[in-house]
Amino acid sequence: NDAVAQSASLLVRCVETIARNLPAVARAEPTGMARITSEHLVAVLTHDALGDSVVSEDEVWGHVREWCVGRRGDEVREVLPHVRFPMLATETLEQCEEWAVRVGMDADGVGALRELVAEARARRIPEGLGSEYAECEHADDEDDEDDEA
Repeated sequence: NDAVAQSASLLVRCVETIARNLPAVARAEPTGMARITSEHLVAVLTHDALGDSVVSEDEVWGHVREWCVGRRGDEVREVLPHVRFPMLATETLEQCEEWAVRVGMDADGVGALRELVAEARARRIPEGLGSEYAECEHADDEDDEDDEA
């Protein structure tokens, strides 16, 4: 039991380290990043520390895109909802589907991406608003504090 707890604690620290340093980790360990499981990538994408290392959702999408190449649709479907597509730059959002077809993403993954892009278009955040990743994260925190008061 103690060995399992230590292993889980190490995994939590690894996820936090990757989230806090995503661009540097992706550059230094592209093979390792490509091998990360969908479950662990979701943990990185949903970790609070991610805002410390990335400046925009476009940057997050760039890392997710690299990870998606060659993945099965079920894996892609698990990860894509954790990208905040409404916050992507208009040009980036408009290129998502074309990119998926160009890299040969399987039909399940393309379908998931199309759904998310369509939803993002409907919920579009105007250019310039919310483009800073950390800024948006902190704004959500402030809203939570108001709810608690």
